[in-house]
Amino acid sequence: MLWGVGTSKKPAVRKIKKTRCKSCWLLKKIKWKIKQSLKEMNN
Repeated sequence: MLWGVGTSKKPAVRKIKKTRCKSCWLLKKIKWKIKQSLKEMNN
């Protein structure tokens, strides 16, 4: 019985990790865009 409970919890943990990765990726993209725009302004 305990084994069943453990396996049912795993998908939820994976979902949380996936959403975290997505938010981190979005932040990186935004930071990169800001850097690019700053470079263009300096030129």
